[in-house]
Amino acid sequence: MPQTAFHLKHWTYQPSSGRLTSLDAEAELTGLTARTLDVLIAHAPGPVSLETFAEQAWRQAHLSEDTLAQRIAQLRKALGDNPRAPEFIRTLRGEGYALIAPVEAVQMGTDAADGARWPLELMALGGVLVAAILGLSVNWMIDVRTDASPRPLAETSGPVRPVDALLSRAGAMIALQDEDDTRRAIALLEDARTLAPENPRVEVLLAVALSTDATKYGGDRIAEAETLARSALDREPENAQAWSALGYALDAQSRTDEALAAYGQSLSYDPDNGAALSSMAYLLSVQGRLYEALRADVRALELGRGRVYTELQVANVLRLLGDEERARRFEARAQLLNPDQPVVLSGLAKAALARGETDMAYDFLTRLPPDQRTGSIQHLLGRLALLDGDEARAITLFELAGGEARFERAALGLAPLQTADRGQWPEEHVRWAELACAQGEFDRALEDLQTAVSLGWRDAGALRHSPFLSALIESGAAEPVFTRIQQQIAAQAERLNRDEVLAQNLDAVLDVQP
Repeated sequence: MPQTAFHLKHWTYQPSSGRLTSLDAEAELTGLTARTLDVLIAHAPGPVSLETFAEQAWRQAHLSEDTLAQRIAQLRKALGDNPRAPEFIRTLRGEGYALIAPVEAVQMGTDAADGARWPLELMALGGVLVAAILGLSVNWMIDVRTDASPRPLAETSGPVRPVDALLSRAGAMIALQDEDDTRRAIALLEDARTLAPENPRVEVLLAVALSTDATKYGGDRIAEAETLARSALDREPENAQAWSALGYALDAQSRTDEALAAYGQSLSYDPDNGAALSSMAYLLSVQGRLYEALRADVRALELGRGRVYTELQVANVLRLLGDEERARRFEARAQLLNPDQPVVLSGLAKAALARGETDMAYDFLTRLPPDQRTGSIQHLLGRLALLDGDEARAITLFELAGGEARFERAALGLAPLQTADRGQWPEEHVRWAELACAQGEFDRALEDLQTAVSLGWRDAGALRHSPFLSALIESGAAEPVFTRIQQQIAAQAERLNRDEVLAQNLDAVLDVQP
């Protein structure tokens, strides 16, 4: 059955899938971002007010200007629109936003170019009919990225095949960063693999889903994720996405050096792969290579291919390097772009905790209702409860956090750790140090902290505001640890201070209105 699509200059937009396509690129819009475009199209070329967006896109009575601005920013990013010289979306002060690009409706068959086009004036009566039709659209996302930046067009023209539909729906679910949705995505991808057992795209996305499940929700199929990524590479050795998926699977196993090598291979085949750049930046920061991490993340942002957490990673590195003013500006930017994203809220809370700003940390962590709080958020709320001296509440929260709080539960004598393997992940050694302190073993705690610093730990603030390390720190025994961190930070800060171009690029990113 033919479907309605819309031509917006060089883009074709399909409301039923949320897909934007041009001759050489595509972008996938999800959820509220797609519905925002739907409403703009329905009212084009007239202005759309905040109240209209609230009613027709959000389907609620009230909407904050910052939340709407974040969705408009994502749309502009997808369309390649410059807010300073807009070709698609114009900001009309006091009136809202307007879609200023010419809009043509087209009836989609097997080829959009052959469809019948209708003048915009005939699309609806006062925009009401079109808004009602577009309100029924279901917007899925094929790529695993959580942004909507354009990516090369590949195998997307023509009728949608069952495997494509499963990939699209699974990708959208993974992007939601939710445990249940991630598990549903895995089930869909296993169905897709039954239909196409040798399809590298299926293998890559299933590998990503399994790695996400392992790193965020305690899944135990990480070895399978690595096998799937390697299988895709056996079929397509130069597949940049497969190399990224392998890097993610290795990262999830704390095989940091191997993961960095895999991300490097991905970038060798696709230098503009923002996902690989941001993932590489994260691992570089874990290893204490803050200057290199900053360069990679800024490059991803310059390309417009950053991930949902890229601004936050930049903010964290700048905070560690002592550039507090820029750090807070990037944190504000992260809030504006993704105000309700659990990964961002927990990251902002961690930064606030490291500064000793416990009230602010609590505010970030409680912005989501209890039924939407991830294990990471419950974990941080539990640590805040301990800092407040409320151990009973902390225990309840740690139980809700599941595996995220396994060290804390052990430190409180609730459950023993299932493994004694300290691995190569710096933060795990910090957690071991906290456990040792809770058990009164200060010497062992110091050994673990020194190991954490050797592996790349650079967050002195997080140590000073730990609910378990206070006795060790007050004794003065941890001063050599802080001295080493300060020395390492100074060396990295010096590299940044010598790089005037990187500093200029940081400011250029901040100057772009999101």
